[in-house]
Amino acid sequence: MTNSAFQGLDDAMQARRQVFSVLSRLLGREVDEELLATLKEGGMLSSDDEALSGAIGLIEGYLASEGSSKLDLDRDYAKAFCGAGSTNKDSAYPFESFYTSKERLLMQEARDDALRWYRRFGVQKADDWHDCEDHVGVELEFVVHLIDEWRRAAAEGNEARAAELLLAQRDFERTHLANWLPLFAIDVRRRARTDFYIGLAQLADAYVAQDVATLGELVGDGA
Repeated sequence: MTNSAFQGLDDAMQARRQVFSVLSRLLGREVDEELLATLKEGGMLSSDDEALSGAIGLIEGYLASEGSSKLDLDRDYAKAFCGAGSTNKDSAYPFESFYTSKERLLMQEARDDALRWYRRFGVQKADDWHDCEDHVGVELEFVVHLIDEWRRAAAEGNEARAAELLLAQRDFERTHLANWLPLFAIDVRRRARTDFYIGLAQLADAYVAQDVATLGELVGDGA
């Protein structure tokens, strides 16, 4: 791959990094006042794609409404993702194991395999992270790490490493995000009260699905 090809792809990588970073932050934990103010100013998320723009429209519609507030979002986050008010696991728990294990349990095979991925690419658990490692926010953040590693390899002209990291992104997203985000988005739509989180889950699902397809074209779907 030539330096010019690296540069062209790097522009796309920067755009992807921004989206994955925003999704990781917004699904990883509750918003704070500063972030909410930034979101209300607009510009963090945009797309001309119909599926993505529809989800973004839900988010922006909530942010523009009179009832939007940190307290409202905190309550909805607890209701949708933490089981507040639920007695029968009727929540969109944001962990891959919950959606991929037969008994809908946490800390199952999906979490163990995600850990293997993290360790393979030098990612260690942060001391202040106390949730399971297959949390949607962590998996999305790991894609950001892989993108950063790709950009570093590309800047160094290391084609073999860049190719490995491109394939890793496709494979991790395909096996660890795309296989459960559709079900997660359905549960969020059923459980959440605000269009903010309904749109956010819909956006994550649609964006990852498109990203997997795009990466597949880059690395070859038969790879």
